[in-house]
Amino acid sequence: KLLGKVLPTEVPAWVEKCDIGVLPLRRDIFLYFAFPNKLSEYIIMNKAVVISRLKTIRHYFSEEALAYAEPNAPGDLARQMVRIYHDRELRARLAARAKEEYAAIRWDVMKRRYLDAIEDLIGPGHRAAALFHGAEAGCLEEPSSKESSHSISRP
Repeated sequence: KLLGKVLPTEVPAWVEKCDIGVLPLRRDIFLYFAFPNKLSEYIIMNKAVVISRLKTIRHYFSEEALAYAEPNAPGDLARQMVRIYHDRELRARLAARAKEEYAAIRWDVMKRRYLDAIEDLIGPGHRAAALFHGAEAGCLEEPSSKESSHSISRP
């Protein structure tokens, strides 16, 4: 069923009603290394996911975590969608395994790696996390006016 436009605040309720998440990505130069945010959202919401078999996705998730379809192959995508839809136990296994494999790359883990990398670049004695407020809320914000007077220089 196609709904048309829905408010962003309504999206989680609609996703909750779904049996599977579907992410058909083309294989092209722009998407070959893509990692769609919607994939993380589906995993967090315990949805089995049918997704195009792209290099970046395969790097992070096994065949036991996601139902892969060949990119640019609508017939393969349709077969996977029907297969996953009709097998409730398989959907549950895929969703559980995807959540396990996602644990290593969830936002709080990657945020720490990102901030550590920044600290490595700006040198010892600087705290990259102090530059950003709200990082624990899932976003990186500009420094407050109090901190904006500080300058950062390379060693």
